[in-house]
Amino acid sequence: MNALQVLRSKVSYGVIALLWVNIAVLVARAVYGTDASIPIILGGGLIITLAATATWYFDRTGPVTRIVTSIAQFAQVSLLVYAFEFAVADRHAYVFLRVARRLRGMDRLAGDRRFRGRNGAASPYLVFCPSGGRFPE
Repeated sequence: MNALQVLRSKVSYGVIALLWVNIAVLVARAVYGTDASIPIILGGGLIITLAATATWYFDRTGPVTRIVTSIAQFAQVSLLVYAFEFAVADRHAYVFLRVARRLRGMDRLAGDRRFRGRNGAASPYLVFCPSGGRFPE
């Protein structure tokens, strides 16, 4: 195994653990009261997490697992926002925090120097900006 595979293997446990921690938060919110539909937040959260855990169980570092766990994280963010009815600023901050965390794992772009900022880290702005991060003249 090369170093990237070892890193993916170690991080995969944390990704799955975070999904189950979010389920615990959703259960706590359902127990302590919410205006949201409890079957939607608990049923949806469990289905999403079980699907991600099942793909992880069969292939811990494969591309399908990375995609499914990414989708599961974003879906759980939606459920958390729905369950807690966050203010707009809180929703915005939480969603972009999760997006930034997932962009760190974009291994496809990690080795491409065109998408690196001044500090050497992959920059989401450089990845998604059509001009490659340069302003038109």
